[in-house]
Amino acid sequence: APYGDPNPGGQRLFPALFVRGLLCLQGSGLRPVSCPNPAHFDVLAHHPYAVAGPASHALGRDDVAIPDLAKLTRPLGVALRTGRVLPRTPKRLWITEFSWDSNPPDPDGVPIATQARWLEQSFELLWRQGADTVVWLNIRDDPPIPDFASTYQSGVFLRDGSPKPAATAFSFAFVAHRATRARVRVWGAAPGSGVVVVERRGAGGAWTQVRRLTAPAGRVFEVNLPVTGAATLRARLGSATSLPWAVGA
Repeated sequence: APYGDPNPGGQRLFPALFVRGLLCLQGSGLRPVSCPNPAHFDVLAHHPYAVAGPASHALGRDDVAIPDLAKLTRPLGVALRTGRVLPRTPKRLWITEFSWDSNPPDPDGVPIATQARWLEQSFELLWRQGADTVVWLNIRDDPPIPDFASTYQSGVFLRDGSPKPAATAFSFAFVAHRATRARVRVWGAAPGSGVVVVERRGAGGAWTQVRRLTAPAGRVFEVNLPVTGAATLRARLGSATSLPWAVGA
């Protein structure tokens, strides 16, 4: 879980504190201590639910939200180097649960377009921190029984099976960032291998090609593009098209 209970008697242990203890390390300096029975595992998994958007850091020192995975991966690296985790082979990092409820249908959820945008941003942030597997909760919204507050409306499909924008974001993630006044960095996870076409929307609404590139076997692509001024970009692979992403000037 992403957050611990700071008060005495709390039910939840802080995740970074737990991982340090599991790996026989102490304090922020990750001082190795005696470890007669090292932990054996192949995958380190975490549920980095956010209190706001995906770029928001956890407030607690030992809490771990989406951009805070170094609090887990740094101790893991030290433990591997010092023999405090077995086998001494690289460990995979899995994100096995995270999401945001959307409005509609939940009146207290984030706007349905924001849910899709945050999903894509999360994929990029988690990938940059070494996660190779991401599991979103849920596929389809729960029925609001007994109410919205106690059920999940975080599906990429509405209860009736209609896709939300998040369904497109999940299958074809695409994010664009202004790097300089003259360049934009785009990142994406294509739905398959092949030629990806990055396009820009013109003043009349027509899309024109900016760059063609080949999506590698891992399907993640990243490239810096010469784009000046405010722009709306998207990516295509065959008949599949990402959601558009706007960048400022």
